[in-house]
Order: sequence, then structure tokens, then C-alpha cells
Amino acid sequence: MKRHIWYHIVLTIFAAWCGTGCSEGYEYFNPNPGDEEQQASPIVNTGKASVDAAAGKATLNGNCNAMGRTVSEAGFLYGRTAAEMMKSERRVCPVDEEGRFSLTLSDVDNGDHYFRAYMVIDGKTYNGVTGWFEVKVASVPEVTTELSEAAGGVLTLKGSYKLDRDLSVEPGFRYAATADGVASVQFVRATQVDEANKTFSLDLSSTYKCNFLGADNKQ
Repeated sequence: MKRHIWYHIVLTIFAAWCGTGCSEGYEYFNPNPGDEEQQASPIVNTGKASVDAAAGKATLNGNCNAMGRTVSEAGFLYGRTAAEMMKSERRVCPVDEEGRFSLTLSDVDNGDHYFRAYMVIDGKTYNGVTGWFEVKVASVPEVTTELSEAAGGVLTLKGSYKLDRDLSVEPGFRYAATADGVASVQFVRATQVDEANKTFSLDLSSTYKCNFLGADNKQ
């Protein structure tokens, strides 16, 4: 009797979210309230970063209040560590009429990122607080169901995957004797995993008992 087995491959990615942690900013204020004789100091705020981790992009946000003076330059310092940020080159951004400015970063890797808004007025630099965001997610992985192999009463399910970023994964399968049953069965970890080539497989000789006579692969 010819037996068919339907199966789906499953790839579990550990850590799948991204977050931001930095100054809310975006409020102008007079640092010298009630002192009309003393000119208020200009101020620059570091805003929260907008992160699209799956696309590998992050937008840094800031704003400034020149207190009636002219802003000659504004932008951000950025680095993968706080020390690297402090030594980084200034990334100059245009400032809109309301004092807002932003910078979009591409190819943002997983991990911590630090940034700080700044502005220059009359040759003097004013700095905002240090902002921070973390990326913990990869691009959507490409997962492929390979042709299974049947030999000597053993059916080997095979799969492979591609990831744009280096993350810890747990590959495996869902399999059943009917196509409708695949979605409801429990995930089974792969028993052979080649991390270098990103391939994995599962032998069903002991976990799925039946007579294999030229079993077919049904995806």
C-alpha cells in the first residue's frame, strides 16, 4: 500500500520584538522661568527612535528651540555603544519651521544603538540627552520544504532556511497522515541540524509507525 504523508516545516526564532528607550522630548520650555532679564538658553531634545526592525531601518527624531537665535546646524551623534556615539562624526539634518529634524538609518543590525540630538548656535554646541533603542528581530526568514527520502523503512523529512541576520533558531516539522491534520499536530524538533548550511531533517522510523512503500512528499 502506498502511504502519503503531509508535512510543514516550522522555524522558531528566539526574540522577536524591538523596543526603544530614550527621552520623550518634543516640549519647548524656558529653562529660566520668571527671569525676564536673563536671556533663556536654547534647548535641544532627543526624541524616541522609530524602528522598523524587519526592514533594518530606524529613524532618529529630535527637535530644538533656538529661543529666537539662528540654528546653523542640527543633527545626531550615533553609535553601537555610548562611547562610539560620543566619538562619531556629526550627522547633519535639515530643520523644519517648528524646529524638528530626523535621520533615517539603513541596515540596522540586531543589538543596542545609541544616539544624541545636537544643535549649533553662534559656534556653540547644545546637546540633548542620550537616546537608546534595541533591535531583536530578523527579517522574515525564507523557509523551504525539501524532498523527503524513504529508504529501509525510514522516512526522512528535510528542510532548509535562510536568515538575513544571525539569530538562534529551532527548526522542525509538523506532519500527519492527512493534509487537514498538519495544522493541528504538535511541533517536532529536527533531529539533524546543519547550522553552517542551514539545513535540517527528521527521521520518522521510530516516531511515525507505518509501512513505507515509496512514500510521497506532500507540502
